[in-house]
Amino acid sequence: MAKITSVTPIMEKHGKKKKRPAHSIIFEFAMPNTVLDRMDENGLREAFYRKPKSASVNKSGQVQIDTSSVEDGISQLKFPWWQQWIDVPGELTGWVLTLHTGNTERSHIVLDEAKVSAFQVLPKDLAVTLVKCKAIVHPTAHEKGKIDELLQTDVPVSIMPPDTGDQPNLPGMTQQQDGDGDGSEANGDGDGDQPEGGSSDAPKEDPFAGTDLARGTVKSDAVVSTKKKSRGLPPGAAWPFPDPDKVRGAGEAPPAEH
Repeated sequence: MAKITSVTPIMEKHGKKKKRPAHSIIFEFAMPNTVLDRMDENGLREAFYRKPKSASVNKSGQVQIDTSSVEDGISQLKFPWWQQWIDVPGELTGWVLTLHTGNTERSHIVLDEAKVSAFQVLPKDLAVTLVKCKAIVHPTAHEKGKIDELLQTDVPVSIMPPDTGDQPNLPGMTQQQDGDGDGSEANGDGDGDQPEGGSSDAPKEDPFAGTDLARGTVKSDAVVSTKKKSRGLPPGAAWPFPDPDKVRGAGEAPPAEH
């Protein structure tokens, strides 16, 4: 579940003359602090979190119950006064952004070729980390109106990798070389079998790995929409000049010549 905090119409520039209308959408959502391990390999999570030494207390002096489910128990924020967002470099280009609106799959807003960037994180207590990012998308006129109405609301969101198979580096991490070892879950065991519970389309490195967003699911009853394939043209049709004898139904007479 993500909160849409900003929706801004923009004009993208392609070269000196070409311009393309677009929408800039800023999302903010809460995730387990383990997301920091996937976005930074230099111990960012350990720099801000530790195993609880005492009960956490909020600004009102009330004791907070730790209900986090992190396996290593590193859930307590070292600096309760910390309130500054931390920039994480990197971007995801060409991904599919889906806003799960309404009660049916047809009501979802599916935005192809999205560019997700401007990642920021804000560590919070009790193993919660706020993540903020910006998505540049190209919605239709109808979709623009629906997106504008979602401003300052909570919406189930999924971000899926492109179909090209080319995955970008994880934001904040350097390029890793593929090896023959069995440490990479995405590579399987080398005999062509996919890892149990995994998907061949899952990216090797994903800023939302281990979360609902990385698996293309959301904490709601929504179902991730997929692209609907066109039915195609009848046999013999070659757009824009189909063969009338092959496209015409059986037994149908040809049009009269004038």
